[in-house]
Amino acid sequence: VGSFFKGNLAGEESKEKRSVNSKSQEEFSEKLLRLARKMRMNTDSRKSIFCNIMSSEDYIEATERMIKMGTKNQLERDVMFVLLDCAIQEAKFNPFYSQVAINLSKMDRKYKMANQFSVWDKIKISSELQASQLENLGKFISHLIRMECQTVSVLRVIEFADMTKPNVKLLRTVLCELLLLEPAEETLKIFKT
Repeated sequence: VGSFFKGNLAGEESKEKRSVNSKSQEEFSEKLLRLARKMRMNTDSRKSIFCNIMSSEDYIEATERMIKMGTKNQLERDVMFVLLDCAIQEAKFNPFYSQVAINLSKMDRKYKMANQFSVWDKIKISSELQASQLENLGKFISHLIRMECQTVSVLRVIEFADMTKPNVKLLRTVLCELLLLEPAEETLKIFKT
């Protein structure tokens, strides 16, 4: 039994975890942490994901940082939540966030499923979003579809029988982005799947 003793007593393990979390939070500037609180990143994992994404030079570095964080404790759900939330909060659509989501989804199916669930969750609360947020969400979804990360079936959670104005605006944004693709073969390929 003594050979299995790691040196951690019952209460000491949580102190060690807390010191690791405080170290990771010290890495980021106070301004970035304030912005994370303002964006309602309320858990330590979401704050860490947010700070790692925002302090990245480009989408490749952001993808690498997310991969280094691992997929334990269903972290991929939080990663996709933060990416989508940041994307819709921007003043104008920024493909950086969707490109990180696409890269992660292509690397691991867990990320692809988490991405799909995050999009579904945002579509379900589309009536609560502002006009600019709806437009950014529509462009995010169309970018995922265009890059073959998701299919058009991601829109199946929209209740066409009970269409609301926000749902119409969202659907219009997605379809306009997809139908105005050049060349036309790209559009055909999207709707054949």
